[in-house]
Amino acid sequence: MGRLRIGVALGSGGAKGLSHIGVLKVLEENNVEISFVTGSSIGAIIGALYAKGYSPKDIEKLANNIAENKQQFYNLFDFSKSLQGIIKGDKILEYLDTILEGVTFDKLKKPFTPIAVDLITGEKVYIQEGKVAEGIRASMSIPVIFQPFSWKNRLLIDGGVLSPLPVKDLKMLYKPDIIIAVSLHKKTKWTPKENINIDIPFQPSTITEKITYSLSQTKIFKEFQKRLNPLLNPSLFDVLMQTIDIMNYELEESNKKEADIVINPDVQNYGTFDFDKAKELIEKGEIAAREKIPEILKLIKKKRKRFIFL
Repeated sequence: MGRLRIGVALGSGGAKGLSHIGVLKVLEENNVEISFVTGSSIGAIIGALYAKGYSPKDIEKLANNIAENKQQFYNLFDFSKSLQGIIKGDKILEYLDTILEGVTFDKLKKPFTPIAVDLITGEKVYIQEGKVAEGIRASMSIPVIFQPFSWKNRLLIDGGVLSPLPVKDLKMLYKPDIIIAVSLHKKTKWTPKENINIDIPFQPSTITEKITYSLSQTKIFKEFQKRLNPLLNPSLFDVLMQTIDIMNYELEESNKKEADIVINPDVQNYGTFDFDKAKELIEKGEIAAREKIPEILKLIKKKRKRFIFL
């Protein structure tokens, strides 16, 4: 009989998904070897890096580097004039392809499948060929925030729309002996924020830029911006994110039942774009995973005994 095969399903949730890194760190520290990975949205990003061969500590360094360099993070936002989404996503695709060294799915060290959704047909799409970066770009296409991604004559959006916790997908695709799921959503009460501050560093240099920047900081202009720009409008942006969270929570419940172990990092007080809080979020993942380690090791031991007698 072959070795025990363990699969991990990494859920969607924006910056909350940085807690996946902490979970993978603890699993590695306890010699829990992962054989297969599925992921939606941020889960696809972390899953791809892990499947490529980045260690959890390597991924942690990448996350902390972005957290410490806001300018680098904001440089990845290529704002779009299209009504399909606020962000085009071309720069993010280029960045992902760079850190993944242009790797294709057949060259990954671990089998990995990101989940996306076909905007036209409403079907789940399992991306398992071509460049891995393109699969991630499709899986992370949060509606309204990112433009849908065109792939093989399909228009793809965030996998979290249908599969925020891809446990059933993992089970169907790879049939692992043990499934570990990392869920980022809990049912919570929500209070809309009174305002949103998006701190995009900018140093005006020319006279024209200085005048324009000064005008942009006035109270009346900021109010005008809020009314025009969905990204800066707290009511619309917060309502959109909360709507996605509610939908994801309900969809996750049936998937959790298919997992052997469910790890729930306590990340509900963090926002979708809180990537500057990487250190805190990674620690939340570590704490949640350590609580489950005794249960995971016990299950592995039990499964291995069955293998011996088969």
